[in-house]
Amino acid sequence: MSQYNNELSALWARQKRQQQNLATSHAQLDTEQLVKEYVMAMIDEVMGIIRCTNFKLHHLSRQPFIRGNMLEELVDAFKYILSIALLYDITPEEFFEQFMAKSDRVDARWLAEQMVLQEGTKIIGIDLDGCVADYVTGFRDYVRQQGYTMRTSVPLAYNFAEAFDIDQHTLEQLKEAFEESGGFITLPIYPRAAEILRKLQRLGYKIVIITSRRQTRAHRIFYDTSEWLKTYGIPYDMLLFSRDKSDALRRNIYPAKCLFFVEDHDKYAFELASDGTPVLLLEQPYNGNLKHPNIARVQDWDEIYRTITADIRMLLEE
Repeated sequence: MSQYNNELSALWARQKRQQQNLATSHAQLDTEQLVKEYVMAMIDEVMGIIRCTNFKLHHLSRQPFIRGNMLEELVDAFKYILSIALLYDITPEEFFEQFMAKSDRVDARWLAEQMVLQEGTKIIGIDLDGCVADYVTGFRDYVRQQGYTMRTSVPLAYNFAEAFDIDQHTLEQLKEAFEESGGFITLPIYPRAAEILRKLQRLGYKIVIITSRRQTRAHRIFYDTSEWLKTYGIPYDMLLFSRDKSDALRRNIYPAKCLFFVEDHDKYAFELASDGTPVLLLEQPYNGNLKHPNIARVQDWDEIYRTITADIRMLLEE
């Protein structure tokens, strides 16, 4: 929480003391009832904020704005927000982290809305896990840390249930725990991925990241993803979360077209290729059998760069 740690924690502690003083009078109310009471009281305070302004347009006379009154009403409303947070044992650290995560989502939406897309805009679609972020290694190491042993006869793949000889329910529990614990922040990066993406962006390509990470399952996934991208200096112009990547492209980049999509997962690669998007399939142990006219296999990020730039040079020479 950097320099704001002490200040925000002090607000939490002061409000907690005040709530403890009122605990006896509120003893007969359960948490849900208290939340209802706090929200109703907060609505009245929010109306007080409006009353600090000249909100009635039909009034001809304009009252002077009194900054102190506005500040007091804002504090009154915020104290009820703090009271609700304390009812559910939400810490100042959690509140700060969620505030930053929400701000990141708003910034990402704003960034995407500012991108001017035309028919000739050069779009490169990028998957994260298995292409930029080494999810297999990161999650494999996490599962090992939980005490599970990997079967040496099974190749590293997304089929972790078979690899670790565990049932699907246990696997889903491990994935959820991994995501909730901030596992996405710990993933290693594939060599040269960040450097190549920065080179492509300097050449005028718009980088659209579409990841199948389940943002709705863990609220922190967006924050962890954006923080990881910042940590490794990975540039992007749009960040989308979707398990239907063809639909995500249609909805978000029209009238532009995706020149290439870098993917590793055979299912998503086949769907994109079948929809007419050229796919650069990054070689992995789990996608060796996939073939399609719109799919070209690549070994690493240097080959991805050569393929993209060579294709554009051929178009310019025609």
